Amino acid sequence: MHTPTGFKRILLASLLCLVGTVGCDESSHPLAEDTQPELTAPEKNLGPMPQDPLTVMSRNLYHGGDISPVLAVGFSDLKLLTETAAGIWAEVKGNDFNERVPAIIDEIQDTNPDVVGFQELAMFVAMDLNPATGATTVTEVIDFQGIIEAGLAGRGLGYTFVGVQNNSQVTVPVGGFEMGDQFVPTKLVTLIVRDGVLVRNDLDVTGVYQENYDDFVPLGVDPFGNPINFYRGWIRVDVDMNGVPYHFVNTHLEIQSFAPIQHQQTAELLTEVVYGLEGVTVMTGDFNSDAAAGPGAPSWTESYDMIRSAGFADAWMEAGPAPGFQGFTCCQASDLRNEVSQFYQRIDFVFIRLPEGNGPGHHIPGRVEVDIVGDEVTDKVGPNNLWPSDHAGIVADFWLPPGLTR
Repeated sequence: MHTPTGFKRILLASLLCLVGTVGCDESSHPLAEDTQPELTAPEKNLGPMPQDPLTVMSRNLYHGGDISPVLAVGFSDLKLLTETAAGIWAEVKGNDFNERVPAIIDEIQDTNPDVVGFQELAMFVAMDLNPATGATTVTEVIDFQGIIEAGLAGRGLGYTFVGVQNNSQVTVPVGGFEMGDQFVPTKLVTLIVRDGVLVRNDLDVTGVYQENYDDFVPLGVDPFGNPINFYRGWIRVDVDMNGVPYHFVNTHLEIQSFAPIQHQQTAELLTEVVYGLEGVTVMTGDFNSDAAAGPGAPSWTESYDMIRSAGFADAWMEAGPAPGFQGFTCCQASDLRNEVSQFYQRIDFVFIRLPEGNGPGHHIPGRVEVDIVGDEVTDKVGPNNLWPSDHAGIVADFWLPPGLTR
């Protein structure tokens, strides 16, 4: 099939990178249970709080569309690719982030986190393409970061994005027409996959570091022979709290289908990003490693155990949830309209490691409480009654013994 040269110049060499935008591997997704228990960890009555807690949130926002249909049809037929991508773009628009964001802002307002680690902080740019000249005209921009910033400002909440990491970018056609034996694209959509760290304005930020992982998913070539790679990344924000250095790391590891790549990213995270840090280290993110599963399960990888073995405590486990409180955080239906929650994986975490280690079993002293947010039917929002995301968020409160980290 012949394709206009203008489109060849516009279409980025990352068409197949759409595969990496999935937040989890749903190949073995069980049917939802109407009787799924409430997921919020029960509070422990351990007496008066010694101080204000350190509060950290991890939140996968969901870019808004299921890309598996594109992978099923392949990329050799430009017309079929366009039709399929148009369906995904319609799903993204139907899962309007402007409609969902009030629920995310509610979560921040209600829990008052010091730091929030966001995954899938997406940006979409829709364009009209002139086939004759190759010129493009931007018709719409959907910027999750800007939408969140406006929502926070509208409520008078003092937060700032101190780090935003661009990972991968993909442009696909979503409209066009047939001309003889050619299909001519006339509409394009670019997706930029990002992660971000939001910090409360009264914190003393001393440094911000961010990068892509060395290991990535090579996905072959696009229809024009260009190599396609999908990247993940990390952000580390250093904060001084009463003379104690705190390091907050946010990441989104590769999905379970590419477990060997995820393993290498985890190794890099542990040996280069957080190794040897003084003070308190906290990691947030969608790690795509199901702590509720075991070896052999499609949702399981060894990354969770690697992180625990490196001395990090899992805040959910530290909070001591009662039996039946499984802490599942993934995944709702791609259209976010399922009536009851259908979470079945625990892949979103807040991890913590203290300066001299966490003690026997990597447990930390002090008090820990954890809440899963965005998991209840009452959290659905907007005229379309959407879940806030296909993931739940996790919020961890830490009351560390005074002087422990000095």
